[in-house]
Amino acid sequence: PIFDDMSDTSRRFREWLLAVELSKPEVRASSIFLCTNPIFYCTFFAGLNHTTIGYFGLPLLYMVPREDWGQWLADFVPMVNSPENLFLANNPLLAEQIAWQ
Repeated sequence: PIFDDMSDTSRRFREWLLAVELSKPEVRASSIFLCTNPIFYCTFFAGLNHTTIGYFGLPLLYMVPREDWGQWLADFVPMVNSPENLFLANNPLLAEQIAWQ
């Protein structure tokens, strides 16, 4: 499967996250967010002032439309380079594939 509209998907998920999950005191008090597949969801946590831990079991560009690959990677790289975030793959081959992409 592929997202039809990355910006609409991002907007709707972020609205839901802010309205439903981040309205809970226990979530606001947390120090980390966990994201997993599709990896694209990890970028939804950017700018929310929480450490993000990503656990990946599928390729980096899974569910991202080809025409959005460049922009999505440009959005993801700052999260990877941020010292407060941590990203892990579930096997060495996938880790190398993600690093290559």
